[in-house]
Amino acid sequence: MASIRIALINRSTVVKDSVVSAFVGPLQKQVTQDFAPVWGTTADLSFVHAGKTAPAASWQLVILDDAEQADALGYHDLTEAGLPVMKIFAHTAEMDGVSWTSVASHETLEALADPWVDSTVFAEQNDGSGRLWPLEVCDAVEGDLYTIDSVEVSNFVTPHWFMAQAPLDATFDYMNVVTAPFEVRSTGYMEYFEVAAGNTWAQINDDRHPGVSN
Repeated sequence: MASIRIALINRSTVVKDSVVSAFVGPLQKQVTQDFAPVWGTTADLSFVHAGKTAPAASWQLVILDDAEQADALGYHDLTEAGLPVMKIFAHTAEMDGVSWTSVASHETLEALADPWVDSTVFAEQNDGSGRLWPLEVCDAVEGDLYTIDSVEVSNFVTPHWFMAQAPLDATFDYMNVVTAPFEVRSTGYMEYFEVAAGNTWAQINDDRHPGVSN
């Protein structure tokens, strides 16, 4: 049994409990079969039926209707108790033509990679300068999706994506559509901190369509 437990909670009016419950299987497969071998982190997922309480100390993946933040289909954060929580806005996603399952996958994988939303990776550039990249594992490949049991889930990058000097045989994402470290897909985006500048974050693909949030 994994030490991390994630409870799926449906508070949406546009997605039925039965659909959210059925999503547990595909998402569990992605976490254990696809993500864990690459990033070394796994979790046990379960659906919390209406009127029931999520297991103690479990993370929460909550399906809601409408976005709490502008231009966000979902985000991962911490509860007041300091536990990771992923919020997915199913109606907002539907209006934007995006499957809520891919957003839920995106936020779940990013929470597993960076539970406390505070990790960065330093990478030296070819010119000798340095950048800090947040440990967001789905943003750069947002929009690249694959299916598990006919359910859409999100692509994700590998640790090699964050390595300026990656091995020659490195793969940079699960779907193998990225060809180099720090490459951001046309439908994705990524922030970085220019260390030499010392006081500013920059973003690649600022004009992306509204999507998920950190």
